Amino acid sequence: MSTDWAAHGGLPANVLKGGVALSGIYELEPIQKCFIDDIFHLSEGEVERNSSLTLSPTKEVPVIFAVGGAETAEFKRHTSDITKAWSQKGCDCRSMEAPNKNHFSILDDFIDPNSALSKATLEMMGL
Repeated sequence: MSTDWAAHGGLPANVLKGGVALSGIYELEPIQKCFIDDIFHLSEGEVERNSSLTLSPTKEVPVIFAVGGAETAEFKRHTSDITKAWSQKGCDCRSMEAPNKNHFSILDDFIDPNSALSKATLEMMGL
């Protein structure tokens, strides 16, 4: 969602038509400061380069950032922060919360045609 597709073989800027991100980790600095970094060994440069929060989004396509209502405050903060940051950079994005869902069960809402998340995704696709 932040790739300059035209720079990659002359692809159109809107090669992706939209995106839905589910309970994501959009800022890697907290990962670098906890026990998980014992596995990843993230450098400052890697944290900056791979944190979606700091990237500039493609402005041509919409994005839905969804988080489960049963997620931790940190997952909810990530979703709020990226929605705000990318909106300020001109991205057509919004956030939604799937009630009573967590990092794994949010997928149930994504595939349930009657859920708000599924309906929003289909609407974004023009369906």
